[in-house]
Amino acid sequence: MGTLFDIHEIVNFAIQREQESLELYRTLAEQVQPQELKNIFLLLMEEERQHRVYYVGLLAALAQQADPSLQRDEEYDAYMRVLLDSGRISKTLPVDMENLQATIDYAIGREKDAVLFYTGLEQYVPAKDRETVRGIVREEARHIVKLTHIKAELLM
Repeated sequence: MGTLFDIHEIVNFAIQREQESLELYRTLAEQVQPQELKNIFLLLMEEERQHRVYYVGLLAALAQQADPSLQRDEEYDAYMRVLLDSGRISKTLPVDMENLQATIDYAIGREKDAVLFYTGLEQYVPAKDRETVRGIVREEARHIVKLTHIKAELLM
């Protein structure tokens, strides 16, 4: 299978997704009533901010290793834009904020989507960059575990 995606594009996409997830958790924290749940979403928001900082640093490090032989074309750029836009969070959350389970399930689903997306992309990046993609997957998977534990604890 040929290389389709440049690792820089994937990290840029990760930065954008982290920003959108940060905004999602901020919105959830603002809209939920129980203080305990509000605190959980604030914590997740802070973790997304930290992930974003990590990815920005990773992108800077990757820029030092840029491959000048990579050529860009309009079709590739358009494809990457479609991928990015398809992952955007709607400004209107499709969950009932009064329903705690639905709210947490929505957040878990978003994190799962990220894991599936990056896992699927792994085979399309050069072998030398696959560990970077795996690192992104591990970061997203940590939130799935955290949200699943939170859901189990709060819904007992």
